[in-house]
Amino acid sequence: MSELYHTAVQLPLFALSKVCTRCHQEKTLEEYSPHPHGMHGKQSRCKQCMREITRKAGPKLSEARPQPTSPDSKFCTKCHTEKPLIDFHPCPRTKDKRANTCKECYNRQAREKQARDKAQGYPHRPEQKRCPKCSIEKPIEEFSGNSAHCKACIRAYSHRHYLANRENRLTQTHRYYNAHKQWYKEYAHDYYQHPEHKTHRNAWSRHYRRKNLERMRAYNRAYLHRTRTGNPTWQAKERAYNQRPETKAKKHAYNHRRHLDPNFRAYKQAYNAAHPEQARAQAERKRLQFAANPELRKQRFQANRRWRQANPHRVMEQSRRRQAHKVGTAVGNVSYTHILARDGYHCYICDKPIDPTLKKCDGALSFDHRIPLRPRPGNPKGTHTEENIHPTHLVCNFRKNNRRLEDMTPFDRRGPDC
Repeated sequence: MSELYHTAVQLPLFALSKVCTRCHQEKTLEEYSPHPHGMHGKQSRCKQCMREITRKAGPKLSEARPQPTSPDSKFCTKCHTEKPLIDFHPCPRTKDKRANTCKECYNRQAREKQARDKAQGYPHRPEQKRCPKCSIEKPIEEFSGNSAHCKACIRAYSHRHYLANRENRLTQTHRYYNAHKQWYKEYAHDYYQHPEHKTHRNAWSRHYRRKNLERMRAYNRAYLHRTRTGNPTWQAKERAYNQRPETKAKKHAYNHRRHLDPNFRAYKQAYNAAHPEQARAQAERKRLQFAANPELRKQRFQANRRWRQANPHRVMEQSRRRQAHKVGTAVGNVSYTHILARDGYHCYICDKPIDPTLKKCDGALSFDHRIPLRPRPGNPKGTHTEENIHPTHLVCNFRKNNRRLEDMTPFDRRGPDC
């Protein structure tokens, strides 16, 4: 065997040095910073060269950026404007957990990129794609954007993850909502002021109620039991709130407008007819409430008496509507104020004026159906509508009774004697 073989120096199995690509000097591996993708797990430039590069580059970008005047604000790197933190998208990689670009600049960049892509033409997308989770080839519409997994697999995974981490998710959601409650209120108020958003929300709510009717009823019953029935503190607050004069006036005005609405009356009648047991239960609850509280019953009686004294025409209208329903004739919306504005204080029977100041005498104001609701045999039946009701003297109304105006004699149409 040759002498060279015995005198050769064996090379080490592992590298102990490396040549810097900037200063071209061979240095030990300890003089290089770690790098996961570099040769021997080190950077290509030594630490001294990296320090010189950093020193020449100047101050850090975060140090050169102007500092905000408030801890709740931040400067946008695009428009260089100081804005509240709420105007920046969340970002876990920054110190303040907010992106460096505001939402307005970010959205503008996204629109510009979308316009450029549309002008250049989107790349061709295949019609079919295989999901690596379920191993099923599906249409491209079953995938969200560039996601590798189909929508069904993503929904199933999200549902399993939610069930496994439900408590943590709810805790995080409640904590975030409580920290941004004011912003949520302002955003919801501004969002639902838009007519299209309001219409969409109402339509979605109606659809959800129809689809989950029993669930909504069970929730409402549980809520009422949890608040009104089983919570004395809530009951005390409600009583104190309802005793306020402004609250009473507001509720009275709302109920008055609602009961005057023909759609609400029709809905209430249809609901009571479709749910007779609930209507009877409601009436029984009111009866027991008044029976158990004599003071409340006395207050309601006094309030009804004051209302009847202040609204005699409406009391008369209630009685006449009940009579019209018993007869089985057509019933419409009747306003005696509109009738007086149309005909004035003039009796259509005796063709004489009516004194509105007279009360409970022959010349007092009254209202009569021109075609009677209960006519004599052979005569047509009238309707309870404004077109068939006219102002008359009280005595003229009694003399006419259930006859037609053409059947009255001149003596019957002589008017009041007073």
